[in-house]
Amino acid sequence: MQNFLYQLSDPTQNVPEADFKWIASLKEQDIMCDCLNIKRRSAIDVYLNEKIKKSFAPITFADGTRVGMVKKDIISIIGLSLFEKVYFIGKVYDINHNLSEDYVSLVPKINPVYIRGGKESTCSICDKCGVVLYFPLPLGQEYLVKNQIPNYVLFPSNFISGIIVNEDIYKTVKQSEIKKIGYQKLPIKENAIDGYDQYLHKYLRDISLSNLAKILNKLKSLKKKETNEYISNQAFEIYLKYENLLTEKQDFILLKLIAMNEGKEFQLSEKEVSELLLELNPK
Repeated sequence: MQNFLYQLSDPTQNVPEADFKWIASLKEQDIMCDCLNIKRRSAIDVYLNEKIKKSFAPITFADGTRVGMVKKDIISIIGLSLFEKVYFIGKVYDINHNLSEDYVSLVPKINPVYIRGGKESTCSICDKCGVVLYFPLPLGQEYLVKNQIPNYVLFPSNFISGIIVNEDIYKTVKQSEIKKIGYQKLPIKENAIDGYDQYLHKYLRDISLSNLAKILNKLKSLKKKETNEYISNQAFEIYLKYENLLTEKQDFILLKLIAMNEGKEFQLSEKEVSELLLELNPK
């Protein structure tokens, strides 16, 4: 593994202003919490309260939300397929509801990776949605923790608009000479030094258990078979190992992996699970 990764972000103060009614609708539909956490992840079309400006950064976000915006030039340089692995991609409309030809919206498919800091960092839990609200301090000494890095060449960070990339992508974007991109070099450490592992690990575990419950419900509804709520430590470790590696077709792969190791609990044979996978994901 590399010793460093790089965050690309918006270094400007000129963030696109989002339409207030659109922001309100996201909250009314329980898509976004008051803390700006996106609770229901899917492609989200952005509606702005102004026209698209040349002064906007190529990697930015709709102000008042955590919905990212990125120029199509950036996607072309890096590769659409790499973005589609980790982001839902939507559309961007200006104040006149004209579709932007330059920008698309980004919503993470996977859990954003926390950029960590020292003991001065702040950490709290939203009392409405339960998300961990973390800000690394002191500034300029941020880093990543090795065992929290997913097996992707780019992925979202917990910073609004932040995209973490490997050195090859960093060099490609840097050499393009596209302006108004912030670059931050992030060292990779074995362990965090902020003292907040208990909060972040519990939060990520709770998210994983929630995702696993959805998978179990899918199995149950498909074959009308009873499934136990109990999940062994072994199955959970398998889930944690693969959840960020196999985003495309994630549900299908995990169903097979877990069922092979939890046959009695699932009351499904490997053959039955394989048949389900074929039904769900025909070639």
